[in-house]
Amino acid sequence: MIYSSPGELGEMILELHESPNLRMNLGRKGRMAVEEKYSWPRALDMMESVYREVA
Repeated sequence: MIYSSPGELGEMILELHESPNLRMNLGRKGRMAVEEKYSWPRALDMMESVYREVA
């Protein structure tokens, strides 16, 4: 989420506070993004790619 003013940020915080479904959805999407980017299989793929480049 991106905000353009402190007031807008406050509104977004209140919206999150008042909406359990929105909080759950954002949490779920955030976890998925982290798991995709920082999982062990992903790290292994990146390491193998580096090794192939220097071999």
